[in-house]
Amino acid sequence: PGYGDTIDGYRAALAERPLPDVIISEAMSSNSKYAAPDGGCHDFIEVQNISGAPVSLKGYTLSDKRSEPARYTFGDVVLESGGCYLVYCSDKTNLGKNHAPFKLSADGETVYLSKGDTCTDVLSIPGDLGKNESYGRSGKDLTYFPTPTPGKANGQGAQTGLAAPAASHPSGVYKKAVTVSLTGDGTIYYTTDGTRPTTYSPVYTAP
Repeated sequence: PGYGDTIDGYRAALAERPLPDVIISEAMSSNSKYAAPDGGCHDFIEVQNISGAPVSLKGYTLSDKRSEPARYTFGDVVLESGGCYLVYCSDKTNLGKNHAPFKLSADGETVYLSKGDTCTDVLSIPGDLGKNESYGRSGKDLTYFPTPTPGKANGQGAQTGLAAPAASHPSGVYKKAVTVSLTGDGTIYYTTDGTRPTTYSPVYTAP
């Protein structure tokens, strides 16, 4: 409220919003590259102390459901100023105290950081986040990170992702052959069986 319904208006609103001492600084919803201490490549949520003094995480909780804020409870971990703490969203609590009993959806997910009955921070992870990319904060800006930095201060990122490619025909099943053209920015990967394309899928070069 009070700002234009544009990207610039959104950024202006973020710039005016004070951030809490502990924020959700980075999250990854499709990880096959960055291994946890147990050897698994799990989704993760990173929290960071951005205040100028040490902060105890005791009493803080993390969740992927606003109605159930305490799905994961932090222990008595003290974060120094600028320090980061990783919570692995493995859905396997037997792997350690920093494993949450839920996973993150690659189609988009909102995660909530709370202290007691108060929600202190929220991060909405976009559904267009690529495999082994992360999303989070660079200052007050919300940013895509092609090179994630789990457990460390965030590096350089991009504030917007590329728009999805457009196809000359709607998706569906065709009984006869059709010629399909694809348009969009960057490298376009495609499939013809309805599965989600990855960087291992064929690269579009011509109709």
